[in-house]
Amino acid sequence: MILVADEGVDKQIVDQLREGGHTVVYIAESNPGLPDDAVLDIANSH
Repeated sequence: MILVADEGVDKQIVDQLREGGHTVVYIAESNPGLPDDAVLDIANSH
């Protein structure tokens, strides 16, 4: 499973998830400022 974390998720949480072996698409890194509907599209595509 790939997790999508919006900008409101603290980076430390994303880092811990990644350290735990999870794949995380972090919107703050890849597409900062992306509208919520576009974030939902990304989540639905994974």
